[in-house]
Amino acid sequence: MSAAGTVQTERIRENPGMPKEYFFPDEKEPHLHVHKGGVTYTDTRHKHKDLKSGSSVLRNNCTAVVTDLQAGNAREQRIAQWIQAELL
Repeated sequence: MSAAGTVQTERIRENPGMPKEYFFPDEKEPHLHVHKGGVTYTDTRHKHKDLKSGSSVLRNNCTAVVTDLQAGNAREQRIAQWIQAELL
């Protein structure tokens, strides 16, 4: 199953006005917030880093987040895999 397919089954909140808005893997931190304006990563200290703004992927931010998460726990590795599959 692709990362996108996994995300589809794990959506926890959808807004009818923004049908593609959701958190991956859930609202617990760290997480990704996929929203109308792009994708934002939130770390365990609740600091945010934009990964995608509009249609522009911020590759340096994506790469930095993936590098930080790859050596982490299973949740962090899963987020890193999603970023690699969907944004890089």
